[in-house]
Amino acid sequence: MSPAAPAAPTADPVVARINGRELRLSAVYAVIEALPLGEQIELREGIERFAESLITEEMLFQGALANDFADVLGLRDEVKSLVTQRLIETRIRARIQVSAEEVAAFHRANRDLVEGRHVRISHILRGRREECERLLAQIHSAQDFARLVAAQSLDGASVPRGGDLGYVMAEPGALGFEPELFKLGVGELGVFESSRGCHVVRVTEIQAPDPPSPAQVQALVRPYLERLQEQALLRDYLRELEGRVRVERHFDKLR
Repeated sequence: MSPAAPAAPTADPVVARINGRELRLSAVYAVIEALPLGEQIELREGIERFAESLITEEMLFQGALANDFADVLGLRDEVKSLVTQRLIETRIRARIQVSAEEVAAFHRANRDLVEGRHVRISHILRGRREECERLLAQIHSAQDFARLVAAQSLDGASVPRGGDLGYVMAEPGALGFEPELFKLGVGELGVFESSRGCHVVRVTEIQAPDPPSPAQVQALVRPYLERLQEQALLRDYLRELEGRVRVERHFDKLR
């Protein structure tokens, strides 16, 4: 009887398991490929040491999940905010689609609103109001604001743009506090809360009510409709979760 043929190599083998959590070869290379080229070459030559560092990182993270969340002030809330924003990016925003025809239809139906005064804003998103108040106290210039956007904002989509959300209209939209922004002048700051968390908002521009060009209409209305669509998709997703998550509400304790 001839010996059995060796098993074919797996295309993406598991290189380690940490409490059952698999570390695959593709994940190791994905981390390496995100690094500068010079570092990539060095790491590929010592890939076992690099994989060991990823194992150590996972062990530390699992230890934090098991223990530190209960002990380190604010750590659980910090991770929860990051995970929530990641979920919104992948499950909600990735599904948003607004056509040019939808923008044009909104413009026709809301001409006075679209062609009125508009405010351009940037923001820093955090989970709680007290976090925003602390950040607000640290902002004394546009440079301070830009630095804190990069270091502190949980809105990954706007961070590369310095927190810019574009223009908003004087109409409650996905943020919910848009009309309040029109009380601020250029360069002024405010703290506002929404369903996504808390925002430190800076007004960067106020646009005069000149008739906008078609391109300006698209730039103004599309983000507004996208934010409304995001809210609707988020509501649908929360309704879906309600069937799988057990929630007890004791709102009588709030009184």
